Amino acid sequence: MTILEPLAKRLPCVGPRGNLTDDQNDDALRFSDLDTEYPTPFIGSQRELGLKRTWMTASDRYGPYGFTTTNDARSQPDWDKVSWANLQDDCAAANAKRFPNLPTTIYQPRFTLLANSTIDATPHWTTTVKPSRRTAIVVRSWEGVEYKTENMYMLRSLITEASLDTGAEYSVILLINIKDRKRNIHASTEDYRKALASLKLPPELVSIAVLWDENLLASWYPQVKEHGSMFQINQPLQLFALHYPEFDHYWQIELDQRFMGHAGEMLDAMADFARMEPRKQALERSTFPYSEELYDDYEELMVRVDEASKGKSRAWPALRISDVKPVGPVPPDKSQDDAFSWGVGEEAAFIATSFCADVRTSTWVFGGWLEGHLNKGHDTPRWFCPPAIFRVSKTVLLEAHRAQFETGLSLPSESTMPTWALWLGLKVSYPPLPVYMHPYSAERSNKRPGNENDETSRLEDEWRHHDKRPFFGHLPERSENGLSMANPQSFADRGLTYWWVSNWPRRIMDVWMRNEVDAADLPGFMRVHEGQVYAPNFMMHPVKT
Repeated sequence: MTILEPLAKRLPCVGPRGNLTDDQNDDALRFSDLDTEYPTPFIGSQRELGLKRTWMTASDRYGPYGFTTTNDARSQPDWDKVSWANLQDDCAAANAKRFPNLPTTIYQPRFTLLANSTIDATPHWTTTVKPSRRTAIVVRSWEGVEYKTENMYMLRSLITEASLDTGAEYSVILLINIKDRKRNIHASTEDYRKALASLKLPPELVSIAVLWDENLLASWYPQVKEHGSMFQINQPLQLFALHYPEFDHYWQIELDQRFMGHAGEMLDAMADFARMEPRKQALERSTFPYSEELYDDYEELMVRVDEASKGKSRAWPALRISDVKPVGPVPPDKSQDDAFSWGVGEEAAFIATSFCADVRTSTWVFGGWLEGHLNKGHDTPRWFCPPAIFRVSKTVLLEAHRAQFETGLSLPSESTMPTWALWLGLKVSYPPLPVYMHPYSAERSNKRPGNENDETSRLEDEWRHHDKRPFFGHLPERSENGLSMANPQSFADRGLTYWWVSNWPRRIMDVWMRNEVDAADLPGFMRVHEGQVYAPNFMMHPVKT
């Protein structure tokens, strides 16, 4: 197990206005102190995650990125002349002494069809590879996307706060799917350039765009029958890690995500929490959403899960299957007599943004989908953690790539990365990401019975009354095997601020950005102060435009 020393102090970088981003100028977010109780999330916790309990209006949050009001008119750069690749490269150069083997730039097309490739198709994982101490943030997009103003706020803020504000510890890339395979974008440099030009991207995004199509996936994974995103959303990310190996970890981010606080601090907090989480029962804990209403602190959840698990872990060190050789460290004690110290300080190979479940005992619609030979077939241990928004290590990506390339072994999108991390004997973590729930109740709602708000209310009531079956399944003391019986397909998910399908986040953004202080459906976790709507610090998905 490798525990790395902290990096040297972050050096400030120049932002889109030509100023250093640590200066208190028009590049800066503006936080407010409101004399009000901070809202408790339905699940997750700013406190336990280590997030600042900030408040911001829409102009406080997005003012640096083009959002203006009569009360907050900031100077704005000519966005069309901004090169986010150059700003990120310059930031990396200014911080070069902090990192080993820093490349000159990553913002150059590298994807090639397998037949034309000069790189090793199946590089072997090795402990001798020196960590780069850097993370790629890969934002998924596709041909036909209209980059509306709100999308641009999101992307500008993500690059500034996660890349420039951290002294280049992150690099943001826009990974774009060209859906028309007949265009053969990797047949020649000219075909690639024509495809890029046809997208009519906002000029500021052109420099960070990387294109791919299903021809590329079929070229590298001929033994896999399916290359569509519904089943193989990770194949482009696997190939990105293969062609851009100068990162230790890779965040897969969606264009319809929204960071209501500082994006870099959110990603840092999740990585810090995962790093300090012990390996023992990390898998079991990942099935139990943390709630401040149910536990005094995260330590209490750990104790109760340990009792339910009778002191044992399923992954110690790996979920062994004969088809995959573990590469993770050997545990200090085979008997699992560990005082929750093994793994503390070790980077997580997989960080989930929502709770996980055992594929074999779930009702997941993709649970029976499995490609490639596995000795145990459907009984092979597999785990899924929707949505497919996560941080994953280069090791996991390249080992999953190797298996798909060599044998066609592949799993559905949301189960690929957590399962491979566990098969390889690597560390997984589900930090307590704050999530709020829709406030409707069946008694107050005038809508038809059975709609999503009524369903949300019913399950919310069951969560808060411990004599009933709670929303996300068993409490630890009710578990028969140390796992939650969480259902990642509950219809009530549509009433959450973070999930894979939910209509509510769109309305939250509208109330906030339009400053609808008198909105009848103003979310209870938001506040109105001096004629302004304020939002706490959390992350939303999906927010459709």
